[in-house]
Amino acid sequence: MVRTASNETISGAQNDCKHTTLYETTGNVKFPMCMGITDQDLKNGMSIINLVNSRGYLPTCRIMQLMYWMAATANGGSIHKDLFVDIGSNIGSCAVHMASLGFPVALAEPVVEHVNTIKGSAAINPYFHMDIQHVGISHEARKIRANFGHGGRNWGATEFHEVTDAKEKAELEELQLKTVDQIIRGRKVSLMKVDCEGCEWAALKGATRSLSRIPMIKIELVQPEYEAGNQTVHIKDILKFLDEKGYDLYMDHWNEQHLYFGKQPNDILEIDRMFGSIKFKLQSDMNLLHECAKRILSEPIEVESYNRDAFLKRATDVIAVDRELSGRMQRVFLGKERPKRES
Repeated sequence: MVRTASNETISGAQNDCKHTTLYETTGNVKFPMCMGITDQDLKNGMSIINLVNSRGYLPTCRIMQLMYWMAATANGGSIHKDLFVDIGSNIGSCAVHMASLGFPVALAEPVVEHVNTIKGSAAINPYFHMDIQHVGISHEARKIRANFGHGGRNWGATEFHEVTDAKEKAELEELQLKTVDQIIRGRKVSLMKVDCEGCEWAALKGATRSLSRIPMIKIELVQPEYEAGNQTVHIKDILKFLDEKGYDLYMDHWNEQHLYFGKQPNDILEIDRMFGSIKFKLQSDMNLLHECAKRILSEPIEVESYNRDAFLKRATDVIAVDRELSGRMQRVFLGKERPKRES
């Protein structure tokens, strides 16, 4: 199934999209992705846009595609495509990536310019099933007046902070905060991505009813500390929380910094060969997919011995897999039982 569109203005839908590019999910699937409603949007999201344009897709989204492939393989080759949850969606690269594979998507994004861009992608791809919510994520639902701090050339690095000073509040726009439970609304989930520039702990704390429905989580953990209300924790505390909730924890071996900036755009990378590349005329490499699955599963993260500095030299994200599913993956890809946990 190949879907194509020219790199031109596509308009006449709910959100006119001034700038589009051809996004290549696999060596066979491509579609028009909105990169910005205005010229300024391109400047705001320059880093992400450059990454998409250099390879034809956003590399980190393929790791989530790999995770789903691992789950499907461990379950006998095919499982139902349940909800993909995207917490901190940026301009929606991973949301549209997974939507193009047939997943229904629920996403949360606090930056209105990003939300409009995502709506642009949804409007020009009406077969995508996307629940787009312009909200911030917290451990509890409420409305705030927020101050946004944007990263230079990459508004995906945006952080928002509540402003309580009465004089400053009057100059800011209101932002609705929701919990992950409210985003999921009881639906069954295939996979959740959490990359929200410091709200990761608050996201997990606000997902108490949903965690039992989420078999896999890919979560960025690079901040020195995380807050949820009056509670401040470190990465190790989050890992312990996930471990106690029944997840096995693994390293995402594809360090985003190395992956994005360590190679020239015309170099063929392992990430290209995973699911094929239209740009490089490659088909999916099944042997490589198995090798990558083994690489992930062969190096579980041990919470008690976790070292932040050593981890961040190699990775930015943690892959959490429900322990029952993780056990099936271990048997299928490594040919062994997952070691029994001490009681």
